[in-house]
Amino acid sequence: MFSLFQAICGSRQIRTLSLALVALGSFALPRAYGGNSGIIPLKVRFWADEIELTGAVPDQKTANRVIIAIHQVCPGTPVRDRLIINPLRTVVGLPESKDLAGLLLEMALSTKDGSLIVTNSSVVVSGLSDSLVTHAAFEARLSQLAARHPSKVWENRICLVPDEDLRPSRLPRRPRPALNPAPLERAPFVLSENEYGPMPELRALPLASISLEAEKLVEAKTTEVLIPDSAEAPPEPDIALEAAEQIRFSTNSFLVGFDQYEKVDAAKSRIRDLPESAGKVVIRAYPDTAGRHAYNDWLSQTRAKAILRKLIEAGLAPDRIRIELLDGVRDSDKLGTVGIYLPKVLPPVSAGDLLDSPPPSEGPPEEPVSTVTAASILPVAEALPVR
Repeated sequence: MFSLFQAICGSRQIRTLSLALVALGSFALPRAYGGNSGIIPLKVRFWADEIELTGAVPDQKTANRVIIAIHQVCPGTPVRDRLIINPLRTVVGLPESKDLAGLLLEMALSTKDGSLIVTNSSVVVSGLSDSLVTHAAFEARLSQLAARHPSKVWENRICLVPDEDLRPSRLPRRPRPALNPAPLERAPFVLSENEYGPMPELRALPLASISLEAEKLVEAKTTEVLIPDSAEAPPEPDIALEAAEQIRFSTNSFLVGFDQYEKVDAAKSRIRDLPESAGKVVIRAYPDTAGRHAYNDWLSQTRAKAILRKLIEAGLAPDRIRIELLDGVRDSDKLGTVGIYLPKVLPPVSAGDLLDSPPPSEGPPEEPVSTVTAASILPVAEALPVR
């Protein structure tokens, strides 16, 4: 039996016929599974973790337009590109890239778990949404596109689901094949905390160390923080204080920016000139909106600490600073600002000034008091007529 088969296969005619049949089968096999005559639909699938793109396009320019449109719709989202360039298997009457980009943008913004399928006869849009307005908006957009491309049937398969089904944990992820598993998780690489060898002695204090020391002093409890209970209980009157600078912050910001450095530096130069015997420097912080609640107190205190950090870096001791957090009910023009107030310093008075100055008067000058005696009354009494 084996010798007979070997004899048949050994002949040249049989070998040539076998090769011809194998070649014919290799060309006929793709045709049975779609072959060159099978049209591959263009599909865009919005998974929870990435976007999958499959299908056939006529040239590289069209493929680039489709990929760029998807990247513009969802920037930063990974795109699984499985496009092939084959004009014979491309969908007939492929819509323009701007129409596809507009449709994909609305799907990315309004739906979850969506997909777009373009075939020779239809364009199918599907996805999940919890809004009836979204379904109506897609219906209107597809009606406009159907009037522009009458050769295709535009189907709206947007499904209305509860809000719980739109959570990221409920949305499906792109299935990975078993031959390409996800990478294994690795433990984070931690450097050794032990110093290697002797460290050189620093000749100057680095800027990072200065900021760190200032941060420690800011967090210390040496700075007095005054928070009035309400607007009816304002802080002590600032009779002995003068305003140095009023630093304005943008809404909900608490960092000292470049446009505020000039005022902070001006306040630093004036603080350096203060004598040690002067009183405390007061930092008054106001929130963005008038009122007293937890967020306003946190915002005002964070802004005051940012200014305090700059003053400590300038060399001012924390115990010479007092922070006051105000609600801005009385001073509405100071909302969103942090004011720096310095103690007033009286000019020095010498002993010569005290000698040259006249003594202070204790009161108004006394008027002369007229004295009346009995001798002065007698002549007047004798001149009076007797009745």
